[in-house]
Amino acid sequence: MRRNRQLFINTRNRGITIDADKILYIESVSRKVKIHTMQEIVEAYAALGELERQLGGSFYRCHRGYLVNMAHIREYKSDCITLTGGDTVYLTKKKYGEFVNTYMWYLQNGGAFSV
Repeated sequence: MRRNRQLFINTRNRGITIDADKILYIESVSRKVKIHTMQEIVEAYAALGELERQLGGSFYRCHRGYLVNMAHIREYKSDCITLTGGDTVYLTKKKYGEFVNTYMWYLQNGGAFSV
């Protein structure tokens, strides 16, 4: 049985556990992060790099301020990624080639299937 990965976050007034599969993307603003899920946006003081390390391979750092869950990518262009629900995040031009290779590897290794 596959166990869902979870991320534990301390916010200002509560501790919260979030299923990694439900995270759409994480946005870094100043020294805070905004974790965008299917249901809510959770704000906390955390380093984006630390969350990237904890979440691992199915997440990609497409910009210094964004970490996206590749399971929720619906479309990408040379300068942006569109996610489930329609949110769009920046993709830096210098990371475009690396992103395409990483995303294709993700898709070919069980991340999605094509019809």
